Amino acid sequence: YALYIRPVMYATDPYLGVRASDSYTFALLTTPTGPYYSKALRVKIETEYTRADDGGVGYAKTAGNYARSLYPFAEAMKDGFDQLIWTDAASHEYIEEAGTANLIFVIDGKLVTPSVRSTVLDGVTRDTIIHLAKKADIEVEERRVSVKEIIEGIENGKLTDAFAAGTAATVTPIGEIGYLGKSYTLPDASTRIVSAGIAKTLNDIRYGVIPDEYGWNWVL
Repeated sequence: YALYIRPVMYATDPYLGVRASDSYTFALLTTPTGPYYSKALRVKIETEYTRADDGGVGYAKTAGNYARSLYPFAEAMKDGFDQLIWTDAASHEYIEEAGTANLIFVIDGKLVTPSVRSTVLDGVTRDTIIHLAKKADIEVEERRVSVKEIIEGIENGKLTDAFAAGTAATVTPIGEIGYLGKSYTLPDASTRIVSAGIAKTLNDIRYGVIPDEYGWNWVL
């Protein structure tokens, strides 16, 4: 269990109209929380709707990014999916991120994650995992990741791990990916060495089991 901290900021000018506010309220919402997901995720690659467009604010945690995702997410849930994998707005051919987390894959033994851009959040947990992977001598690639590469990787066995990474999700394995009406099953989460090892190291640092050599923990 952990204390989840969510910063919130909203405009407070006594004005109705379309303009930027001159005053804001900043608040921190906190709540005790357990695992955000209790099992491996069943996710759908979204090829119709878009979470964020180039030139927008997809890289930030703004309310609008979440608002436009709610309808397609609700439709995906009707089909039994836990989350969506968002793709690029221009072609829907490249993986960007999940609805609540960054995405990380293990392909040919390398840790592969979509590179940060205007439509991909530069997540703290993502950055943490990249540090831990490099410390463990795992080669890391931050680059564009195509849907074709993911599907072919599952089919030919080169993709051995996939997981969501975020403040709430921490490290959550992806068990199944749906794409264009077909389901692709990934290796059982219990057999995945990379994500399991990274998750253990991350939790051991968080709970003081091993030294925090990065200065990530703050004692309050």
